[in-house]
Amino acid sequence: MNTARSEDQLIASLKAYGIPLSDQTWQAALGCDGWPYVYSAWGAECTTSERKKRYNLTNIQNIISACQALNGSKSSCTGCKWYPGGERVRCFDCRGFNKWCIEETTGFALYGETVKSQWDCATNWCKKGQIGKDPIPQGVLVCVFIFKDGKWKHTGMYKDGATCECSNGVQHFEVMKGNRWTHWAVAVPYKDELKEGDDMARPGYAEVTGKKVALRQEPSKTAKIITRINTGEEVKLEPEPEKEWDYVSYKGKTGWMMREFLQEG
Repeated sequence: MNTARSEDQLIASLKAYGIPLSDQTWQAALGCDGWPYVYSAWGAECTTSERKKRYNLTNIQNIISACQALNGSKSSCTGCKWYPGGERVRCFDCRGFNKWCIEETTGFALYGETVKSQWDCATNWCKKGQIGKDPIPQGVLVCVFIFKDGKWKHTGMYKDGATCECSNGVQHFEVMKGNRWTHWAVAVPYKDELKEGDDMARPGYAEVTGKKVALRQEPSKTAKIITRINTGEEVKLEPEPEKEWDYVSYKGKTGWMMREFLQEG
């Protein structure tokens, strides 16, 4: 298992060789394999003080119970798998893992403190799609997401069929597991690595981010529903916006949709 120090050295060498940014980020992610999951952690070294800090912010018991120096099983970090050779590793949650790996290798900071806000932020991405509907770009690093039961639940990274994520610790899977992933997005730093023919997100269009969002005859929550549109569908924005609503067209139908459920391209 890499330590925080050896991982920093790895990233420095990747930059020095000038390999593509996607490969730099992917190799950096793989170098974190085995590092611990700590909810709300974004790449700080795994210490008792960092775990206490995250526990105080979230009140999630596993942050404490998973740590031998805090759960009473041992008096210090010595011998812990996350303290290899007496050196520290880093800890993350899923969104923090993506953010740390991308920022360390590209200098680009993904915006958003939750999986949903990260996905929703248009300035994070140059291309987005829905798995099973839009082919995932190959040869470039892709962030993947799970949208289930009306909620954005998890995120990780994908490259050429494999995934790396921080869920039960940082884990690398050589083949994408089943159909659990639902959406994908390519971050702005990798725009130049997209292959010819991979269209960018289209200005003037927006993706529906809510579940079965109502298209209404008037910009009011009580107005008659024309139809409902599922997550991941694309609508065209028409030039008649209201404060909280957008006038859109979808498969020949036009109406009003709440702006909070739209992510503009």
